Amino acid sequence: MKMNKKNLDYVVIGVVVVLLIGSIVFGLSFSSSENVKVSEDLDLEKYRSEDIPQDCRLPIYESRIESWKEHLSHHENTHYCLEYFE
Repeated sequence: MKMNKKNLDYVVIGVVVVLLIGSIVFGLSFSSSENVKVSEDLDLEKYRSEDIPQDCRLPIYESRIESWKEHLSHHENTHYCLEYFE
């Protein structure tokens, strides 16, 4: 099966257009989700501050304040930490 030059040009243009549209859509979705993550990280940094005792600080692997507070409340020796998360 032979493709003439005109058909080959259309195929190449089609592939380029699909790649261009895909990269724009992927780039927009990635940048918007990245902005949300950066914003959330900045909010969480205050709970990882050196002003908070080491036992109380929000670990880097934890991103939910409520679950960390629940964890702290289950341990009698860390009840005092809850005042840092009010």
